[in-house]
Amino acid sequence: MEAMLAELERLLVGMNYVVSLRLYRLPYRPEASIDWYVAGALGPKAVLRTSGPATRREILADVEFALRYEGDEAAGPQPQYRRSPRFRELLQGVLTELDQAIMKATTLGSFELREGHPVLYPVWWGFGYVVAGPAEAMVFIGAGSD
Repeated sequence: MEAMLAELERLLVGMNYVVSLRLYRLPYRPEASIDWYVAGALGPKAVLRTSGPATRREILADVEFALRYEGDEAAGPQPQYRRSPRFRELLQGVLTELDQAIMKATTLGSFELREGHPVLYPVWWGFGYVVAGPAEAMVFIGAGSD
């Protein structure tokens, strides 16, 4: 999935608009909290604003909404790339792989950072999710910024 995310980042660059998508993989710990996974992935500079449970529907809808962000005349991805067959293929690939991980997971969580965003501070949109168990945990964070 990491290769698809990197390609989406390149594809979605536009006027006053850039995308950051990061996926961190960690060992699964049944007793671990959402906060523990976020700290393990992002380090001590990441300060949480909120964290809590998430649903499959919420995660998939939020990620799809963010990646389909159209912007406006002042900022956003270039329309020809967002409408391209390659974009649709990458979007479907990411959503499929994410859904497969979610369906196997024992822990689903969402989080929002106050400080310590790994690359970009979210301006247009942002998300943070933990999908954990039984084989591994993933911390997936994305942002659309200027």
